[in-house]
Amino acid sequence: MKNNRSKAIVGLSLAVLIVLSTRFGGPSHGTDEIGRIISRTESLLASRRLKAFQELEDLMSPPSEVTDLGFSGTPIETESNVKQIQELSDEDISRIALAIQRGLVDDDPEVREAAAMAICSPNGPHPDVIRALTIGLNSNDPSVIWYVSQEALNHLPPLKDVIDSLISKLSDDAFSNSWTMFDLIKAYGVQAKPYEDQILDAILSSKSERTFKLYILYDLKLGKQAAEKLAEASAEFNREELAIAAVSLLEYPQLLKRLETKKPETATALQDQLSRLSVFMCEHHGSGHETLLWLAESEQLLPTTMALLGDERFISEIGRSEEAASEHRRTFLAGCKRACGGPVGEQLMVDADHPVEFRPKSAWPESDDRVQQVLVTEMGTSK
Repeated sequence: MKNNRSKAIVGLSLAVLIVLSTRFGGPSHGTDEIGRIISRTESLLASRRLKAFQELEDLMSPPSEVTDLGFSGTPIETESNVKQIQELSDEDISRIALAIQRGLVDDDPEVREAAAMAICSPNGPHPDVIRALTIGLNSNDPSVIWYVSQEALNHLPPLKDVIDSLISKLSDDAFSNSWTMFDLIKAYGVQAKPYEDQILDAILSSKSERTFKLYILYDLKLGKQAAEKLAEASAEFNREELAIAAVSLLEYPQLLKRLETKKPETATALQDQLSRLSVFMCEHHGSGHETLLWLAESEQLLPTTMALLGDERFISEIGRSEEAASEHRRTFLAGCKRACGGPVGEQLMVDADHPVEFRPKSAWPESDDRVQQVLVTEMGTSK
């Protein structure tokens, strides 16, 4: 009887020791290194959990070149020092991703951050990693969102699973949150178009950084309803915001005309976005698009805009700008006049009797010198 009781006590003690060893970092996922690390992510001690996720980050991170730098950052030629990492199977990645999912909702903020930093999918998009990214993007922890988003840009989760969180955080006053959401929504591209009304509302309700958020609308190619709402709101915009709004409304000339009645500087502001405006103008050149006809009526056109419109009536106007222009500027303005149908200025004679002497190598880097000669001769010959 006494003997049995002693055995029972010993057995109970062993059971307690096994439980404690598991909870405080003992192996519960097998005897392999990954299993031992994962077991510590469930430790009762936050410091052990933190350390475990830091170790998982090392396991999941891809190899990186470490270069020694000399004076002023000049690289020093040394033997390649590449961080060696363990080859991870899909099963390993799954086990690690499941541990990270738990870590992302840990009670300790430092553990949550470490779990977020550990997210990676070295073998391509893995379902359990995608699930971890989804949990992270739906988090309310700014640090978690920041680190998770870096990996999410490489492996986007299904938009329907995160869009509510992305939109709600887009209007956030915290720059790190709103900037992250801006990048992610842009990364989804046309997938986000069905949510354009909600995205627009979030942007318009923003109290900070509204200017850069408006660029999302240009990429979305707004539908009529959202475009009308943007045009209405634009009446209260500053110059920079007005420029982005106007370039987002190029397909809606009537809305631009309506906006101009409230903001007479609309056409002028639009030209602040010349890189985007020029794409539209080139796509619709010669089509008689109503937006181009409206723009051509503006009295505040830049020479570049006139050149893109290519109307002869701008030649004299550009000519007036030449009078006080520098020599460099006059060369540019001459090109603008030529684009509007103006006369040819200087001509370079290139033929057998007039060989080309000025052939900058930079124009054809690492190309065959004989090819340069042929290109210049054929493309530049003038009789």
